[in-house]
Amino acid sequence: MDRDALVKALRKQFKTVVPENQEQALPVEFVSTGVLSLDWALGGGIPRGHISHIWGPDGGGKTTLMISTVAAVQAAPKINGLTLYVATEPKLDESLFYKLGVDPEKIIFARTRDKEHVLDGNVAMNMIRESVGEVDLVVLDSVAGLSPKVVYEMQSEDYAIGKVAGLLSTQMPLIANLTAATSTAVIFLNQQRASFQQYGLAEKPFAGYALRHWICNSCYMRSMGWIKHGKSALGFKPRITVNKNDFGEPRREANWEFRWDSGVDIASQTLYFAKLLGLVTVRGHVRLGDTLLNHPNESSTDDAIARLREEPDLLLLVRDAVMHCGNTLDLAEDAGEVEDVVEGE
Repeated sequence: MDRDALVKALRKQFKTVVPENQEQALPVEFVSTGVLSLDWALGGGIPRGHISHIWGPDGGGKTTLMISTVAAVQAAPKINGLTLYVATEPKLDESLFYKLGVDPEKIIFARTRDKEHVLDGNVAMNMIRESVGEVDLVVLDSVAGLSPKVVYEMQSEDYAIGKVAGLLSTQMPLIANLTAATSTAVIFLNQQRASFQQYGLAEKPFAGYALRHWICNSCYMRSMGWIKHGKSALGFKPRITVNKNDFGEPRREANWEFRWDSGVDIASQTLYFAKLLGLVTVRGHVRLGDTLLNHPNESSTDDAIARLREEPDLLLLVRDAVMHCGNTLDLAEDAGEVEDVVEGE
């Protein structure tokens, strides 16, 4: 049987599993994280149809990163702009999302509300399976908080080690394959734990190999310091190292600033990198090619930033231009000083 005959037979029996024109590879689509340096480090952002993994110590900024990611998804939807946020950690502060610009009508928080409706690991994974393809983004916060139903039924002295890994070993192949057939981006947040092995890393993420095989990228995130005014902390400076990346170069790093009152200043960061790449000219007016970025009757860089904040389509145009030629420069360099550089001009 030749190739064409075999493809025809397989398609007849297994339908769409064997594509008709597999020479035409489908391009990978991305969801922006709202942080341009991180989008660059990932090769375009969070891939749709795949599972991304962000892990690190507590207080590293993983949940706060999701605020800018959810807002970016809402600003540039493909399915419906909806996010399912599965919170297995009860400490989640939903009000911070709303304070920093997330539309409450386009995010669904799933979490334990009372003793009769506990969000155990089985329920969390089943909700993710049902939601892929129906929303633009699914976030699990976090893998370390997954507790299978059997654990809830145990007594405190019972042996429960390995139950989370067993849950993921069963569910991850199903979720990964279901997600691959959709335009939903899935992000698993995770904590780090001490490794008891005598070789390898001193700290590792929870669930180990049960999770590692099915993710398309793995990002290690931690805080590199505080943004202070006097003795008061106004925010912090996260850093991500991309250890694994199926759709871009690994080992890239991204730095940025997060402020408690305003989150990530996406507009100023985008304009800063556009200027760094020489894409934007500032001669009386701020321009990207023939496109005027500031208001017609204004000329300052600050006004260009204000207009980018007001017009998401214009902001997306500048971001796409930066991402198109960003590989010619290390965008992670000095990224933590973006806001000060731009707004101080």
